[in-house]
Amino acid sequence: MKVPYGWLKEWVPGLPDAATTALKFSGAGLGVASLVPWRPDLEGVVVGEIVEAARHPNADRLRLCTVDAGGGERLSIVCGAPNARAGLKAPLARLGARLPGGKVIGAATIRGVASQGMLCSAAELGKGSDQAGLLELEDTAVTGAPFIPDPLDWVFDLEVTPNRGDCLSVQGVARQLAAVLGQELVVPFAAATGAGAPALARAYPGTPGPGDAGWTVAITDPDACGLYTAILLEGITVGPSPDWLRARLAACGMRPINNVVDVTNYVLLELGQPLHAFDAARVAGKAITVRRARAGETMKTLDGMDRALSPEVLVIADGSGAVAAAGVMGGASSEITAATTAVLLESAWFDPARVRRGSRVLGLKSESSYRFERGVDPGGVARSSLRAAELLAGCAGGKPASTLLLARGRLPAVQPITVDAKAVSSLLGVEISVDRLKEFMGRLGASVGAPDGDRLLVVPPTWRPDLMLPADLAEEAAILYGYDRIPATRPVRDAAPVVVTQSDRVLRSIREVLRAAGFFEAQTFSLIRADEAGRLGLPAGDARATFVRLENPLNEDQAVLRSTLLPGLLRSAGYNLAREAPAVRLFEAGGI
Repeated sequence: MKVPYGWLKEWVPGLPDAATTALKFSGAGLGVASLVPWRPDLEGVVVGEIVEAARHPNADRLRLCTVDAGGGERLSIVCGAPNARAGLKAPLARLGARLPGGKVIGAATIRGVASQGMLCSAAELGKGSDQAGLLELEDTAVTGAPFIPDPLDWVFDLEVTPNRGDCLSVQGVARQLAAVLGQELVVPFAAATGAGAPALARAYPGTPGPGDAGWTVAITDPDACGLYTAILLEGITVGPSPDWLRARLAACGMRPINNVVDVTNYVLLELGQPLHAFDAARVAGKAITVRRARAGETMKTLDGMDRALSPEVLVIADGSGAVAAAGVMGGASSEITAATTAVLLESAWFDPARVRRGSRVLGLKSESSYRFERGVDPGGVARSSLRAAELLAGCAGGKPASTLLLARGRLPAVQPITVDAKAVSSLLGVEISVDRLKEFMGRLGASVGAPDGDRLLVVPPTWRPDLMLPADLAEEAAILYGYDRIPATRPVRDAAPVVVTQSDRVLRSIREVLRAAGFFEAQTFSLIRADEAGRLGLPAGDARATFVRLENPLNEDQAVLRSTLLPGLLRSAGYNLAREAPAVRLFEAGGI
């Protein structure tokens, strides 16, 4: 998950610098795989230090500078800036560097002297109109380091665990950091778009009447779809997105496509809610139904592939058939094109298990399915739709032509958790008072009742489906208290003698004999293909030919529990033979 530091700082204005924030992530339960500078239009620009500045032999107004480019590399550069002097640090565009506007720096000969790059002014770097001299950098700037024109131009690549689907968005990461740092979370919609407070949230509270603007939405599988919303937007002009929107998508590793699709991707990154935009004119019957696919039904997805559907797949259907695989990918029949003028904007909550199953059946993975499979916030479905509608109004000229159409299924109930402050203190090894525990839970966004002695009744927020047990809340308390503040102690327990049975001794002897004979001990999967034992020639009445099949296997290669060790050993031997290791000897001791 890539998160730009500048975007994150809009949500948590009190964040420390990028390097310090990276250290805070570990304490927040998020790993940082990398922290890298990002500026797509300043590739190859580094901090250079002028070692010597002499008069150009063939021009009075030019200087011939010897520039330290880092790592001991010295470059000869012709410069006409009046402030070029020895000891000055300035942005250095190396050969091949790309500057704003697409200018690429190449080798040049100026008045008979070769120049191996360019020292830059603020205007040449897109940082203002000052062309009078070089942009002077602080003495503390590291020679040879990438030039970062804005301290916000850093990108975190975060490692998010599967149970923290709420952190697959800028909002979720900011929420976690704000809780850990004890700072205020700010919703910066006005700062991000310059459009002021979202008026749509006031105009369309999400309580429309049936058949608004001639459109209807319905759910026939309420367990698979707990909530479905749609907004009709007219007056859309499809085209390129604004530069700020394209830049943020690119910083997060997404390719800009057009303003409508880009807005849905932007909201996915910002709020963690996948959205889908249908070309309203290509939706048959002005009716949307969320249902299971029918046996034999097919659909062409946005990647141009014809997909065979099954009742395992949840689909979005119009009057003519399936137009999207719910939570996975849209269909080509209602794709946004340059001719689109009206958009039906979808936002929904789909059951994670159903999306995972449909994704596997179709052999499709997407940014949307990645989030739906981990659980999106049902409380953010309508809000995300309104946010996207606001952005489309500014980026594509779209105006709402309906209220927020809404259909309800069955959402999972949020279960309250009773947690004991003394039990939490015992688990953590530090004293956590009931008032401190209540404060921690409040910082998480949970609803907390009045203390009953040392006990609290905590209702987790809708965006934290991973909080189910008192131990989960104890772990959150440890994160907010600070793992680095918990004293390290040696565990104390009574030592029990290890009982070695006769069977253990016999098996140990067998292992020693086989190893001495040149065998390697293998550990193979306990799941095999259903037909593997049959290929061993076992008679029909042999007990080993009877299988226990998994109801929901990951794949057919791991569909049944093994009733013999031979398939795994044969597969391992074949793997070695295929890699020219014909003398491999394997044995295995394991359960069947």
